[in-house]
Amino acid sequence: TGMAAREKSLVLLLKAPKKAIVNELFMYSFEHRNSNDIETHGAEVAKRLEVSEPEGEALFCSLKGLIKECVYENYSNEEISGLFSSQFHKALNQLVTNIIGHHLPEWRREVKGSQISLPQLEEFDWRVDIKSASDLIGQISVPTVLVAMKVNDSLKEENPSEIVNFELSKESLSAMLEGLGKIRDQLNAVSSKSS
Repeated sequence: TGMAAREKSLVLLLKAPKKAIVNELFMYSFEHRNSNDIETHGAEVAKRLEVSEPEGEALFCSLKGLIKECVYENYSNEEISGLFSSQFHKALNQLVTNIIGHHLPEWRREVKGSQISLPQLEEFDWRVDIKSASDLIGQISVPTVLVAMKVNDSLKEENPSEIVNFELSKESLSAMLEGLGKIRDQLNAVSSKSS
């Protein structure tokens, strides 16, 4: 089973010469939790514990999986300890629980801070304008809408707010309003189902 395989590789942590090495391996695995380069990281883990590379790879994957589960579920120390079977090494269970429990608040903050979020609309302004010149003769004195949207992109460290200006003809405004109406109807349908 998955639990048995995870416990089998976690028992390799007993080969660590001191507890600080176990802590370092958890920190290392968290830092590289999104990497798919299992060979490189497995080799690094194997070197630190003096185990074979396949054992290092299995341990790295187990550490990553355990960390992700605990961070996602926001487990208490008791719940972390409960993830292991009654046959699992008691002192190692305690050590792993203490290490994860100690780092969990900081790891959750870091994961939340690095989540991808789309830009958010902050302000919206518009005005009707009469086009007084155009390359196309038929476009002279045609009303258009000038729209300014202030958008905040939290992923940009410098100048996260940006103003996007665009122009809409009467036809494109009608199409946009029709699309927004459909979005509103769909949102209303979803929210009425969930309430």
